[in-house]
Amino acid sequence: MSDLSAVDFLKRLDDLISQSKEAAVKGCQQAEKRVAALEAACSRTSDRRPLTRSQSVASSSELQPQQQAAHGAVPLTVIKFTKNLREREDEIFEL
Repeated sequence: MSDLSAVDFLKRLDDLISQSKEAAVKGCQQAEKRVAALEAACSRTSDRRPLTRSQSVASSSELQPQQQAAHGAVPLTVIKFTKNLREREDEIFEL
């Protein structure tokens, strides 16, 4: 591999960061769609009880089986920690 100039290195790094941002945005959008689908499923239940973890996992596997096979199980619960993590990631990507 040939040596990169500083400018070429920074351009390549910028391209990789842009790809990472796009992947993060896509992942967040897909997660938001899964959460919306789960919330819709919850609102359709007649007794209005919250789903148990096993029901949540079953609903998730019905929504994106090929994605879960590629990435493993994805937790659907949005908690304070994940919200804070997303905010910190947004701050990092804005830098």
